[in-house]
Amino acid sequence: MTHAPRTIIAIAAFSTLACQRSAPPDDNAVDSTAESPATPQPDTSVGSPTPPGATGSIPEPLSMPQPDTSRGIVRLVGNDPQAVLVLVAANPSATPTLSLVGQAAPFLRNVVGLEVMISGRQTSDIDLQASPRGAPKFLVDNFAVRSADGVVAHDGVLEMHDHSYSLRLADNSSVPIVNLPTALREHVGARIFLVGALGREPQAWGIIATPSGSP
Repeated sequence: MTHAPRTIIAIAAFSTLACQRSAPPDDNAVDSTAESPATPQPDTSVGSPTPPGATGSIPEPLSMPQPDTSRGIVRLVGNDPQAVLVLVAANPSATPTLSLVGQAAPFLRNVVGLEVMISGRQTSDIDLQASPRGAPKFLVDNFAVRSADGVVAHDGVLEMHDHSYSLRLADNSSVPIVNLPTALREHVGARIFLVGALGREPQAWGIIATPSGSP
């Protein structure tokens, strides 16, 4: 009987401690660890609109597409009037045969057998008469004669100044002609080609277009 009062005191002490631990938090208490509201920052991500008057990089405009070019020997396939004008590359396995059409095509009939450089646009249309497997059509805007049977050729407009003849090239430079064939002297103003060095009589020559613009 002498130990009963001590047991009651211990139970009371434990109950008081339990009440203190299970007490709900005070809603009015200030949490010192809470972060202060963040200050809004401007959106600097890529793609955000540039404010009026602000400086920034100006996008470059798209460049115009370059014309298609190809080099080879001009040939006629078939018989007139259904003959087809084609360009056969030096290495047909690497560059396909092209069917030549377009505004400059009629003038190419005057340089059949010569090597030329053509400029224009290759299309997806196939000419089944140009090759056994067909050939893409090439719209020729311009061309230049480069060689004949491996010998360099010169393509330009025949001019005469002070009884001397010269050839005006595509870049507007003029090259003197020392021995102009007699048959060409009456064709001043025509576009011609001369094969071989201009300092001697040409190995071959021809008229590409007359001053009137006809083939």
